[in-house]
Amino acid sequence: MLAIATRAICALFISLSALQVAAEEAGQNQPKEGGDKGPGWTPEWTNIDNEAQEQYTVATGLFGKQYYEEAIREYRKFLDKWPKSDRADSALFRIAESNMLLRQYDGALKGYDAYLTQYPKGEYVEQAQFRLAEMHYKVGDYGKSAQAYADFAEVGKDAKLLASAAYWGAESLFNLKRYKEAAAGYDSVAKQHP
Repeated sequence: MLAIATRAICALFISLSALQVAAEEAGQNQPKEGGDKGPGWTPEWTNIDNEAQEQYTVATGLFGKQYYEEAIREYRKFLDKWPKSDRADSALFRIAESNMLLRQYDGALKGYDAYLTQYPKGEYVEQAQFRLAEMHYKVGDYGKSAQAYADFAEVGKDAKLLASAAYWGAESLFNLKRYKEAAAGYDSVAKQHP
């Protein structure tokens, strides 16, 4: 009986903590007084109801508290019920991120691939493309990681990620025993990203 009560209290604490983190995060994303989003700005939650917002908030709070398995479950519930919401892209991306952080690389691969397929112009495209390459490398699919890093180099904007992509692309080629291409990649890293 005590064990059940303890689990219930822990679950309640996690839920409350999750809501607090998500509420804080949501508050940081609001426009400043005077509206830094410009005239005609409307809140991003206009196309979904309070239940959806609460579900997303719980999932985001769990993610923020590093309860990744629970966050995956809650984001999936959110996507199952509100697949067309303003936050569907973010939920899908965070499912992939949660899998990556749990070292469930196959799940992460599927998640990043799904994100890039469903949201080719989404907010997290650059990060998803880079992570997709990372996951291919981590599962030992060096051919796909080399290609994914090269694809990222074509669209990436973040200088640190571009340098990292160049290096890990060269590492992928090295693991494929394509030594001349790998050497050229390493040389490029040394020259372009000192």
